Amino acid sequence: MSYLGVNDYPIIYIISNFSLESVYSSEIEQSGWFSYDNLPQMTSPGTRRRLDEYFTKSPIAESW
Repeated sequence: MSYLGVNDYPIIYIISNFSLESVYSSEIEQSGWFSYDNLPQMTSPGTRRRLDEYFTKSPIAESW
């Protein structure tokens, strides 16, 4: 899927124990921790749909 002219691959991980280490990557503009109800403005529509499926328990779409 393409969003703003780049490939968009939404992936959601559910984790309970982690450590955070920042590493620079020219492919990733921004990373961070955000609450579901306070996502960055530039979050892609596909990512928002995947999060909606998880948090609202809505049916998983067969087509993105």
